[in-house]
Amino acid sequence: MDLPEEQKTPSAVPPIEGPSKEALNRYALIPLCHRPTAGGEVLHGKVAYDSWAHGSPVALRDTTDGFIRRLQLKAKKISLEIVAERRQNSWQFVARVYSGEKVLHDFVLKVGREKLLPFSGGFYQWSSPKVPATVKLLSYERKIVFDRISWR
Repeated sequence: MDLPEEQKTPSAVPPIEGPSKEALNRYALIPLCHRPTAGGEVLHGKVAYDSWAHGSPVALRDTTDGFIRRLQLKAKKISLEIVAERRQNSWQFVARVYSGEKVLHDFVLKVGREKLLPFSGGFYQWSSPKVPATVKLLSYERKIVFDRISWR
């Protein structure tokens, strides 16, 4: 059986691609935002770098718009980097999780009571009138609890 001439030529429409591995990892985290995690390893992390560590308490207490703070929190080989910028009546945050130099997409970031999924590229973004005192990373295999962060 011969095909019509228009069916013999290759299609100009490219095949539909599936989601990336990183996207699948992010989508798999959605249930962790709505129910507590049970079991798994619990790791404790510490502040490894704080751009405010050597500032005077008076200067830090009176933060103005545009003031930036950089934090790196570490637990074993996992590090969480956070950049916080003071805006008019709130703080803007961007964070990313690494294992060495590799960006990880398989954690839910819990700041205070809020749970956040990573966006494309592994970035977490949020704004809040208050700064978080507690920060956790949640996955199905482990929960990483970092030391409390002082903002004074």
